[in-house]
Amino acid sequence: QLGTIVSSQIETKSGQEKLDEQPKEQEPKPALVQKLEQKVHSLVLDLEKHLDNVEAQVGNRLNMLDQNKDGMISVKELEEALLITFRARFTKEQIDHVIERFDRDKDGFVDVSYLMKIATGDLDLKTLLQEAKEEELKVKQKVKSEVEVHSLP
Repeated sequence: QLGTIVSSQIETKSGQEKLDEQPKEQEPKPALVQKLEQKVHSLVLDLEKHLDNVEAQVGNRLNMLDQNKDGMISVKELEEALLITFRARFTKEQIDHVIERFDRDKDGFVDVSYLMKIATGDLDLKTLLQEAKEEELKVKQKVKSEVEVHSLP
């Protein structure tokens, strides 16, 4: 019987706690607050739609690079895409120089964080390629000047 009494007291306390947790009637919100809440809600919905759109675009671009559809982008797949896109303006060596930056751990696959930076506009691929081109020119000029120095009588 003692167990029954203790059990019923616990049930009564639990029931009372549930009653205490019931939301109390709130005073109606002023019209300005309601309007502000609606505006914030609308902005949040617009932002969510925009983010979904960006995610879809990034995903589509990454899928285009993943030619064998294994869920990973290999250095070879990236190289082929860059050669097709930029071959007229940049040499294979310049493209390879940029690709080295994408495969930091040298495992043959692209570091997705770099691709995400490009996809979101935080990193410009054309700028990377131009920097590689300028670097190559500097090296060629240095080699040329060293050859000229050694060929002097």
